[in-house]
Amino acid sequence: MFPEGKLNYPEWDESVSDRVLISEFYDQLLKRYPEVREDIEFNEGLLHLDMASLQRVAEKLCKERKLAELESCFLWVNSLFCRSRNELLNAINVSFLECFQ
Repeated sequence: MFPEGKLNYPEWDESVSDRVLISEFYDQLLKRYPEVREDIEFNEGLLHLDMASLQRVAEKLCKERKLAELESCFLWVNSLFCRSRNELLNAINVSFLECFQ
């Protein structure tokens, strides 16, 4: 599932902005999960709230046992996680990963 069978944790770097990656996140988020569009528009670009919307989608997929869709979601989030260095890394950690029950 992960390259070479391991997960590489990204290094935090405050001097690097995730602006381009965040733009990619929003573009893909709305294509992959159009059901969150209303929440995203209401949140007005607050990344942590929008990441929490994605977390709720993932949790729903888990509860509904839609495992292939859930795996796709996790792989996508992991691809963002591994490339992020700042704001997006924090949002994934705090508002996606830490919220699973």
